[in-house]
Amino acid sequence: MAKLRYTSGDASVVMDDTLDRVYRRAINNARPGLLPVLDSEAARLGADAIGQWPVKTGRSRAAIVSGVRVVSNDRLESFVGNTSPYVVYIKGRAQGGKSAWQELIRKPGLASVPRLLERLADTMGDVLGGQ
Repeated sequence: MAKLRYTSGDASVVMDDTLDRVYRRAINNARPGLLPVLDSEAARLGADAIGQWPVKTGRSRAAIVSGVRVVSNDRLESFVGNTSPYVVYIKGRAQGGKSAWQELIRKPGLASVPRLLERLADTMGDVLGGQ
């Protein structure tokens, strides 16, 4: 479980332990079960990207990050990304010579949206009494 981040515009800040606990408690009180689903999906996608990354050592593989961002008072985002400035230029044989960022981070992230929405709906249905 990665720490929550607060994002505004182009800036993103990782919350310290105290603020992370406060936000997690508030989010869990408002929407029980939401954060574990978002956290687990981001962690799964991040781990898959790390496991298949064409460069096994170095900065680009270490720069793969995942977690949950607090974007506004009523908006959360689950994310997977790579903070390396040259990530779009990394290509791998296993990806057919295509961009590793596109094939291992962006496309799997977009493909996971329907499954994530289904998991969130199931979680919210359980919280609301199975409706």
